[in-house]
Amino acid sequence: MFFEALIVAMSKEMTVSSIAELVNIHEDSVWRILMHYVEEARSKVDQFELDTIGVDEISVNYPNAKIVYDRFHIIKMMNDVIDMVRRKAVILR
Repeated sequence: MFFEALIVAMSKEMTVSSIAELVNIHEDSVWRILMHYVEEARSKVDQFELDTIGVDEISVNYPNAKIVYDRFHIIKMMNDVIDMVRRKAVILR
């Protein structure tokens, strides 16, 4: 569990190939670990609230305006949820 938490923590700052090389495992193994926690986090997030991320009220007043999602805030939310799942997993041990 600590190894997987380390992989998730490193993924915030490093590429998958760099992580795999550093911990001496195949890139596919790193992807499997990350996808496991992403899927677990996704299952706990209400997908219907996703429209509130990065959307401002201008689109209400201007119906022809395009809605643009801010990549930074979407990734931040995903990292926060992954971190929350990781912390709960450590507590449950």
